[in-house]
Amino acid sequence: MNHSTRLGLALGCLLIGNPGISQAPEAAVKLQVVKYAGLAETVSKLKGKVVVVDFWADF
Repeated sequence: MNHSTRLGLALGCLLIGNPGISQAPEAAVKLQVVKYAGLAETVSKLKGKVVVVDFWADF
C-alpha cells in the first residue's frame, strides 16, 4: 500500500467516523414574554428548568 492510498484511507475514516458531521442541529431556544399577571402560572410550569430572566426599565 503506497503513501497516498494510506493517506486517503485515513482521511476517509476521519470523515466517516466523525459523529459531529452527521448530527442534526439542536432545537432553537424558545423565548417568551411574560406579563406580571401570568407570572405565577409561567413560573410553576418551568419548575426545575433553567430560566434566564432579563428585565429593564426606562425612566
